Amino acid sequence: MSEYSNKLREMINNADDQVASIDDSTAQIQTQIDEYEEQRDSIQYGLMDQIANIDLTSYLELAKTPEGGYITFGDDYGILNVTDWIIYDGTHVPVYEYGGVGWDDDPTILDFISKWNFGYDYINHAFDVTGTYGLQAKIDQLYDALGLLQSNRSKIGTSKNVFENYAS
Repeated sequence: MSEYSNKLREMINNADDQVASIDDSTAQIQTQIDEYEEQRDSIQYGLMDQIANIDLTSYLELAKTPEGGYITFGDDYGILNVTDWIIYDGTHVPVYEYGGVGWDDDPTILDFISKWNFGYDYINHAFDVTGTYGLQAKIDQLYDALGLLQSNRSKIGTSKNVFENYAS
């Protein structure tokens, strides 16, 4: 028998252990994904949605909207920012807008915006020299790793049958 057929036999003999190791790694990665997804969802629903849909909205309605007035929210509000809103008076004239008409650097509004932005960055920050804390980037990379492991598992598992007739 040649050294090559001996190596094929060794690979066949090791395949089951490699597959088991990949299965263990897959389970560990899935556990990490689950944890990061729970963290992401907690920030999104427990912090950001609370600020966008309750805290800031209520404050704007109670403290900034005149009698008979109303607030409109842009398409990006609560998704990409919490600054996409305008308050109108009863005659449909804008009277208060973040960074625009009537803006007074209200510290309560600025605090809500700062906290919402913190959560958004914590979820969406890309991996770069300023940090690797972005939960979605971590989740995406772990899903990529799962895909690689599944491909490896499939190839290694199939190798036993392909190599068998050529192994010593």
